[in-house]
Formats: sequence, structure tokens, C-alpha cells
Amino acid sequence: PINSSKLNPRYKDTINDTWADIEVIKEKLRERISQREIASVVQAMGGAAGHWFKCSKGHHFYIGECGGAMQRGICIECKEVVGGSHHQLVSTSSHSDIDGSVSQLFQPMGMDPRHLN
Repeated sequence: PINSSKLNPRYKDTINDTWADIEVIKEKLRERISQREIASVVQAMGGAAGHWFKCSKGHHFYIGECGGAMQRGICIECKEVVGGSHHQLVSTSSHSDIDGSVSQLFQPMGMDPRHLN
């Protein structure tokens, strides 16, 4: 939104509406990444499935090595804290199935979803 104190009141709503429309268009463009592009990125990163995660806003990130979170970082899109420590994700991060996986690669002992009832 634009600072309304410097605008002619007559144009404030028009400018703010246009700004909101631009934000909607930007979001739609972000969503237009094709499945083929996603598959190319996942393949280029290599390794086993289960290394991809997302912040609570849905922005994806990759954890290498064993796939368990060992450090915190900042989402480059929304500046939210992502990752974790000691193989535990922060509450604002979660597993992503962008690579076709059903769970994260690293499973703490006793937490393998294939063995939970």
C-alpha cells in the first residue's frame, strides 16, 4: 500500500487496488513453475528422495547430506526461519513431497513412518 498522506485522495484507492492486483499477478507467476521444471531441479540436486522441505508459506528448500536439519537459515522468499538443529525441524518448516517422497529421508530412531501404527 502507498502512503496516503502524499497522494491526492482521489487516486489513493485506485493506486492501492492496482498494487494489490500486481501482488496477485506476482503470486500467479510464482505458481506457474511447470512439473517438468520441478523435476529438472530435483534431478539436478541428485540423491535420494526426502531432502526437500518447505516453510509455512510453501517456499521450498533442500537439506543435503543425510537430509536431517542441522542448522537454521532464513527463507529467501519470505525471511521466515527454516531448517532446524539436531535433526529436528523448526516449527515453521515441514517435509515437502515435491520430489515424490512421502516423508523426509532422515528419520530419528523409532520414528520411521513405515513402522508406526
